[in-house]
Amino acid sequence: MGKFAMGQSVPRTEDPRLLTGRGRYIDDVSMIDQCHAFVLRSPHAHARIRGVDIAAAKGMPGVVAIYTGADWAADDLGHFVPPLQRQRRDGSPMHVPVRPALALDRVMLVGDPVAFIVAETGDQARDAAEAVAVDYEPLPVLVATDAIRSGKSIGLPDYRDSNVNNLIDALDRLARLDDVDIVVPGHAGLADQQGFVYFRTFLVALRDRVLDEMVECRTIEEIVDRVTMEDFSDYGNYEQWLRANVVSMWDHLYRQREPSYSAQCRDDYQNEWDARIED
Repeated sequence: MGKFAMGQSVPRTEDPRLLTGRGRYIDDVSMIDQCHAFVLRSPHAHARIRGVDIAAAKGMPGVVAIYTGADWAADDLGHFVPPLQRQRRDGSPMHVPVRPALALDRVMLVGDPVAFIVAETGDQARDAAEAVAVDYEPLPVLVATDAIRSGKSIGLPDYRDSNVNNLIDALDRLARLDDVDIVVPGHAGLADQQGFVYFRTFLVALRDRVLDEMVECRTIEEIVDRVTMEDFSDYGNYEQWLRANVVSMWDHLYRQREPSYSAQCRDDYQNEWDARIED
């Protein structure tokens, strides 16, 4: 065996220091005027932020500063982008969802950062975080149980920032795991593989039908009226969630620009999108 080889034992030179209490960790660092930070995170998977009140927290002992999504936006700090940005089949840039460091109007996952609290000690930062009052309006979410519940059912997902084709592929793979029992925490019983088949069938039909209408340059109002999905009317929550599914799928496909639409189509859809944002 040479000097370096895969699987070769490596002498542990750090043990004496760690075993004799001479290790150095983040909590051991102490500098002049050092501060500590705590990130307040969302307890909701999907919610609209109606307001963030930091007045009480700012007056607490040791608090140096509190930053929210509004501060991030005011300083025009932008948002995170993937280090490797790919192109779509037509050569246009990939869609990059807006993900600022601190949520502004909406949280999209449990643990989404909402406020950044800076204080003289870690305990003071945590205490101040508990005093930050965030007014959440919970919004519908797509959780594992929505996709894998037994029987025919449609969920209420937000397709806008999703990769629908990847989701369809994942459902196809899951549907073929007929010899595997899938248990999801909080979900009673075993997942039914047939449920994956139902959900995938609905999703493929929804994508293709909405896309067909978009290629014809129809408005979102026309698409909602025309894509009735009546052959899926026996699915659970059909009447309650159909419109939201159609609108969300339209939104996703418009953002993806697939297929490439004419300039007139793009202008029409951009105007529709701008109008919806203003509303």
